[in-house]
Amino acid sequence: MRKSLSFLSILYIALLIFQLLPFFQSIRNAFSESAAFQNSFFVMLIGLFLVVIFQRGVLDFHNSVLRRAVALCLLLIGLSFLTSVVLFPIFGELHGENTVSGSLSKNLYYLLIAITFYFNLQVFRTLSAETIGRILDGLCIFCIVLGIIQIGVMFGLSFLSVIYDKLDVFGILNDSSYITRINRIPMTGSEPAAMTQVVCILLLPYAMSRYLHGENKARYLFYIIGLTICGFFSFSSTVFVGLTADYIMFLFLQANKRNIVYVFIALLSAALLLVLAVELGFLENTYVGQQIHYLLFEKTTDVDNLSTGYRYTTVVNDFYCFTRFPLSGVGNGNQGFLYNETMESNWVSEAMRTNYQTQWAMSGRMGLLSGGAFLPSFISGYGLIGLLLLIRFIAYLRSIMRAYRQRLNYYYEFYFIGGLAFLAAGTASVSIEGNLLALFVLSLPLVAGDYREEDSHASLRNNRHYPNHGSV
Repeated sequence: MRKSLSFLSILYIALLIFQLLPFFQSIRNAFSESAAFQNSFFVMLIGLFLVVIFQRGVLDFHNSVLRRAVALCLLLIGLSFLTSVVLFPIFGELHGENTVSGSLSKNLYYLLIAITFYFNLQVFRTLSAETIGRILDGLCIFCIVLGIIQIGVMFGLSFLSVIYDKLDVFGILNDSSYITRINRIPMTGSEPAAMTQVVCILLLPYAMSRYLHGENKARYLFYIIGLTICGFFSFSSTVFVGLTADYIMFLFLQANKRNIVYVFIALLSAALLLVLAVELGFLENTYVGQQIHYLLFEKTTDVDNLSTGYRYTTVVNDFYCFTRFPLSGVGNGNQGFLYNETMESNWVSEAMRTNYQTQWAMSGRMGLLSGGAFLPSFISGYGLIGLLLLIRFIAYLRSIMRAYRQRLNYYYEFYFIGGLAFLAAGTASVSIEGNLLALFVLSLPLVAGDYREEDSHASLRNNRHYPNHGSV
């Protein structure tokens, strides 16, 4: 049983970065288009089944972080449900939904978050930090090689296009024609922006955390440079936000090193020279220069851009929902009840309102809208009450991580770098619902929770089993 759980744990981590494999895709098509249906979701279901058998049906909650995480999820579900009941007579029905049914899917997702935290704890108890590191090392190498090939395809190297298409034996990668058409690379994701999660939340924070610990610095510096270059050629503003967050936290954690000033000056100088070169027109005749100029100086405020314009509408609507119901929010999943009212306000630009995606949303063609990105949707869905609960939970995580920093090894830096990247990207694009990749990184404090339990019950260690992380 333990070997089976070890194998599933390895498979669970390894499949986090990939789109659905054909077998899992067929299952998803047969049941639902739920965002939770990912490779690792199906592996987790099998793993949970084994855990329940292995523990003889008794779930183990001897972990303070897990208990608080589950309690937070349940409190948020309860808050959303009560808010939905209160607002039911006010909002009525829209696009065939009412407030109770509208928030149901989000409540189920937060229940899934609690379940995911529980399973991730079993993964950390089963696999050692070194085993998890070896898996992530392999993913870093794979993604860098894949990214370099995709960059070659983007620049028109036909022989690489042939090699690339033949390597995709499972058909889970975008083919070479997609890359040449958009002139950007998506790596393993469905689109370039999906690299935010693979690179900025998972792999680059991992590489940075190992580098900070002085383990094979040349290897992890190579990973850092390679992943950063791949992220750059996504030409995605969301990826650029994630990369910025990674490097900010990396420099902050490096602050106790003597060379931090020189590293900071070098990075700042390189960034300023790049921006200056673009602005002075030195790169204006190159594709790369044009893309940098657009991403740095235009796209973030370009509401005529379809993706940016529509994404802004959901963020604007989230904050409007919060101003209307600041204490409890509107219940997560119910933001769409105020969407048309928001879009009809005179302070919303005409470009945002006439965007065809916005028009579809207003007409109900896209169903009842939810909040979208994590932070705006959280604030609008749960209000100040939910925000205070979240801040209190994060403060607890920070304290327990700091208390066990030495024993956590690279997990400590991994969590803070990846966590900041998630929060940064979660302001406009990345959500948490069904996001097993981000939840894996956000689950790292669970290991500190086990260490606290070990210390708190030191006198009982001969009579009660607490796992040593991990056995493989």
